[in-house]
Formats: sequence, structure tokens, C-alpha cells
Amino acid sequence: MGYGTALTSGKALKSNCLRDSLGLRLTERAICFLNVGTVESKRPFKPRPNENQFVNVWGNPA
Repeated sequence: MGYGTALTSGKALKSNCLRDSLGLRLTERAICFLNVGTVESKRPFKPRPNENQFVNVWGNPA
């Protein structure tokens, strides 16, 4: 269908424009924003790292 998604987080959510658009008060903050729309171009495939590269299991797994 040509739709794509992206997750926005971190510094981008501190933008006054985005905060105003979401109607956030000074005491409120967004932790992430899900963007949905039409894809204009696709990013090249980026393989995910193997979990064994950054996870160690000690003892007997349950």
C-alpha cells in the first residue's frame, strides 16, 4: 500500500513546534512519537546484529 512508519524519540521531541502541536503542558513530555505516512524512498536494508554479540547467558537458562 506504500505506507511506512518511523519512531521519533530523544532530542526531536523537545522541539517547541512538536510540543505545541501535541498540546503538551510544561509539566508534560512525550517519550516517543510514531510517524505513519507514504514512503517516498526506501532506505537500504541494514541487517540487525546477532543477539549473541551483546547478550551473555550465565548458568542454566530456565
